[in-house]
Amino acid sequence: MDNGEYNMSKFYFIRFLALAVLIVFVITTPFFGQTNTQGAIQASYYVQDLPEGYSVSDIHTPAIAISTDNTFIMRVNLLAGMGRITGTYKKTETTFENFYRFTILNTNFKGFSFDNLRQFTVYTINNEYLLYSGPSIGVTGEGAIFRRSSTMPSGFN
Repeated sequence: MDNGEYNMSKFYFIRFLALAVLIVFVITTPFFGQTNTQGAIQASYYVQDLPEGYSVSDIHTPAIAISTDNTFIMRVNLLAGMGRITGTYKKTETTFENFYRFTILNTNFKGFSFDNLRQFTVYTINNEYLLYSGPSIGVTGEGAIFRRSSTMPSGFN
C-alpha cells in the first residue's frame, strides 16, 4: 500500500468515525419539546387549548406528559379542584391514523361521574397537536385539543 492509498483509507475511516459519533448524538439528544421528568426518561408535554373566553391560570390548565417509558401523567381541571391521572399507554401508527391508547392505573380524586373511566384515546393531529377522544374529565371533553409545549407546564409535578 503506497502513501496515497494509506491516506485515503485513513480519510474514509475518519469519515466513518465522525458519522458514527453524529448518529449516537442524534439518537441520544431529546427531540424538540422534550425535557427530563425523571432522570433519563424523556417526556413530551402537551397543554390543552381552552375555548375562547375560558380563562384559567397556567397551573389550572389541563396538561399531559407522555414519557418514553410508555407511562403518562395527566393534570385535569375538575372545576372543583385539580386532579392527577397516571397510567400507561400504547402508541399505534397506521397508514390512516396515529393515536395513543391510555390506560388509567391511578387517580388522586374520587366521587366524580368518570371514576369508572379506565381508558381513553388521544389522536395525533400532527407533530404539534393531539386530539382527545373519550368521556369528559372535568373541562377536558371529546374533541379537546392539546398543543405541544417546549417546557414542562407551570405547576406540573
